[in-house]
Amino acid sequence: MTTFLCPKCGLDRGQRQEVSSDNLSRDSHRLRLRTRLAELDSLIAALSAERQTLQAESDSIIYPVLSLPTEMTVEVFRRCVSPSSKPRPSPFHAPLILGQICRQWRQIALHTPALWQALEFDGDLASVEILKLWLSRTGNSPLSYYLHSTTPSRAGALIDASILHSHQWQDISFGLPMSSFLELDMRRRSFLLPILWTISFEIHQRGDEDAVETITIQNAPLLHEAHISTFPDIKFDIPSQNLTSLVLQHSVDVVECLALLRKCPKLAHLVVLTTGSASIQHISPLTLDHMESLSFNLGHTSIMDYLTLPLLRRLTITTGAVKIQHPTSLLAFVHRSACDLEFLSFSVTDSRSDTLRLWLRAVPDSVAAVELVAWRLSHDWFGDCLAILQLPDVLPGLKTLRLRGSKLSNRAYDDLVSVLRARREVLPGRALLDSCTLNLEMYAFAERYTPKLSTLTQFRELAAAGMNINLTITGTSNPLTRTILNLGAA
Repeated sequence: MTTFLCPKCGLDRGQRQEVSSDNLSRDSHRLRLRTRLAELDSLIAALSAERQTLQAESDSIIYPVLSLPTEMTVEVFRRCVSPSSKPRPSPFHAPLILGQICRQWRQIALHTPALWQALEFDGDLASVEILKLWLSRTGNSPLSYYLHSTTPSRAGALIDASILHSHQWQDISFGLPMSSFLELDMRRRSFLLPILWTISFEIHQRGDEDAVETITIQNAPLLHEAHISTFPDIKFDIPSQNLTSLVLQHSVDVVECLALLRKCPKLAHLVVLTTGSASIQHISPLTLDHMESLSFNLGHTSIMDYLTLPLLRRLTITTGAVKIQHPTSLLAFVHRSACDLEFLSFSVTDSRSDTLRLWLRAVPDSVAAVELVAWRLSHDWFGDCLAILQLPDVLPGLKTLRLRGSKLSNRAYDDLVSVLRARREVLPGRALLDSCTLNLEMYAFAERYTPKLSTLTQFRELAAAGMNINLTITGTSNPLTRTILNLGAA
């Protein structure tokens, strides 16, 4: 059988029919694909148009909170920052978290300097670049912040960044290594502190550097409060003419302290820890006409022996042991000052009952509130103290009593009830006790150191008779305060 091949394609008729059929099938499939693609393009265009329509409708919706005037939003933001503490740079707290909600809130937060004017910054954990960025958002607002670092190299960078904003310093605290405070010495560099009101220095570590005798702070005409915690051989020369509050949390020689106080004629509040021998000669007495509160320690010699404070209202005294001469010194001080003392806090770690009796008898009749603090003392001391408080001629003006110490026995609680009952009796020339607070601190809370049910019942009876009674116990190993009793007057 003869087969005829096509001179153009070289295929016979059957093969040409098969190829023609395949081409028709391929063209049909291509047409279907193009048709489907066109359908999808149309669908995508329709969906895109619908999306744009929905997006425009969504964008047109204004949330009620975003419709507030900017001034009101700023006020809400300001209330997110606690006025009693300095915020840390955390994305989970204001003000940083306020910038993570929406674009509008972020712009408001970034352009509200009042949100950034307070800060607690740990230079050992956060980069100095964060500090620079934070401070750049403060505008010209007064600054209140605490800078902390234990690494000298990082501390120096913190101070350099801070000094660029020294004209904004209002309430500033530095907790730094000793060598880093050289950067604040105005004999080495000069910067203005026109609105500085409060400054605090705390040296965390001494290191191996040579001691710096004096660090000078100048150009602070409004400085009113200074808090200094350092080593005895590190001294600060600060403007003192306008100081109204001074805290010296380190041992200061009595003579040196008095020399400093003579430069502070407006001082109203003083906390100081002094040292010195019992025989200091040729010290002129000092009168501070504006002093309202004084906190100091009793030792071989006391700053109380050289001061006259006619406006003194609050007195806080700490001592290891009450010496026989201390009550006499207190009597002489009160007589010399002729002040109307209202509050006395007395903290002791060791004392004999006869000396304590003399001490409490030396407290002037004007005192209406007394705090007695005793740590590591036996029940006998508390028993003696409570027994003395029952005497009619001891603290006749007492209206508020606060006791702080460690654990108490059931007998001590009973003695306390007896004191409260005695102080509620009406006697000529003696005030009625209105309030009693007992704060106990122990390593671990234990039920056996709480009052018996019968004692609690007696406390409630006193509250029903008109006395405010509060009893709390705090465990130092687990800082949780348990309120055992909190009874207001009926």
